[in-house]
Amino acid sequence: KKIKEIIGDERELHVQVVAPSVSGMIDEAHKIVDEVGKDVYIKVPTTLDGLEVMKKLKAEGIRVTATAIYTEFQGYQAINVGADYLAPYYNRMLNQNIDSAEVIRNLAKRINLDNSNTKILAASFHNVAQVNEALSNGAQAVTVGPDIVASAF
Repeated sequence: KKIKEIIGDERELHVQVVAPSVSGMIDEAHKIVDEVGKDVYIKVPTTLDGLEVMKKLKAEGIRVTATAIYTEFQGYQAINVGADYLAPYYNRMLNQNIDSAEVIRNLAKRINLDNSNTKILAASFHNVAQVNEALSNGAQAVTVGPDIVASAF
């Protein structure tokens, strides 16, 4: 709640649920929305349980960010349940020998083909070149640490 007060209403706040069960994640999401406000995005891991949670939260009108995306298939499923944002983990994909740029590019294509309102919020970067590559391949937003920002100048 304090972070939301600091950043104001014109900026988005994404808050992660951490419970291991569907009911626990839903309870945490409701608590976050009750305490922070309806304009918060609930970050839910893109697992089978997470997809169930996302679908239920979206049916309630709660905003959702699908996190921990490593594959196109995960992203496609999150788009299908109505996630507002997809958070593909760029550097973590590279560490698993997955072509991060291609995943983002294909997710962006799917979003366009489906006329979806889902956006790509790429995360987990090791350097500015990765950020640039994510943005040039279709990510609309990125989340980066201060070290990455500082290294850009």
